[in-house]
Amino acid sequence: MENRMNRNQLIKQNQQKLKLIFLALLVIAAGICFLRQFRAYQSAQQLLEQELQRQHAVSKHLASARILGEREQQLAAKLSILTQLIPDEAEEEQLLLGLQQGLQLAGMRFMQLSFAERISRDGFIEIPLQMVFYGNNEQFKSFLEYLQSYERALRIDEMYFTADGEKRTGYFNLRASVFAIL
Repeated sequence: MENRMNRNQLIKQNQQKLKLIFLALLVIAAGICFLRQFRAYQSAQQLLEQELQRQHAVSKHLASARILGEREQQLAAKLSILTQLIPDEAEEEQLLLGLQQGLQLAGMRFMQLSFAERISRDGFIEIPLQMVFYGNNEQFKSFLEYLQSYERALRIDEMYFTADGEKRTGYFNLRASVFAIL
């Protein structure tokens, strides 16, 4: 009987050992599964961070593209205005008529206009000119206001005044340039 008891105890001990081994294997298997899931989570986290960084970079590029698009529209509008101010041809006759009209509106007398040799620039022609006209300071100011609203690009390079002896009256000499597109 004792033998039987020992045997039963041995069987119970073996069963307990098997249960412990089985439990240990279950814990190890669960640990391995958990570790794999954790690594998959970390990998997904890294992918998410990379995608967020890409999205941020794309957003920056998109914002830059929008700004460039707006800038392009602004520049196109300016180009349109400048193209209207700079004709395709020199049109010296039209320029002369426009300047005469401005001088008449200002009450000044047109004395002389001479054109210098044309200068080719990048995409346009510069036409230097020299004008002499007679009047007073107020009339000259009125003429400058006319030029400001004139529908042609005109750059004043130099201006000087020679008094005639009368109060605030004399000769205005202007060196300027007009432009035409090549």
